[in-house]
Amino acid sequence: MVALFALALGVVSVATPDPPGATGVEIVAVRLQIYSLSGQTVYDSGFQPRLTLQWNLQTQRGDVAANGVYLYVVTAKDAQGRLMRSPVRKLVVLR
Repeated sequence: MVALFALALGVVSVATPDPPGATGVEIVAVRLQIYSLSGQTVYDSGFQPRLTLQWNLQTQRGDVAANGVYLYVVTAKDAQGRLMRSPVRKLVVLR
């Protein structure tokens, strides 16, 4: 599975236990990008040197993300700098 999401107390966590094509590859950084259905960037973690990221349901501007459907992509980077990207998936925020 490319990404596992868990929602608890208004925080979305994503873990990447097995990014596509990553079997036997050392993952050194992960990036989470979240988009509105219109394609606008809502959140971009940038590449982080850990395999678990959290989105606190805030936009890049610090506003609280509205209830609704969002699209997300998880990108992993290996030690040689190669990128492995998940398919675009949907995430629902509903409080």
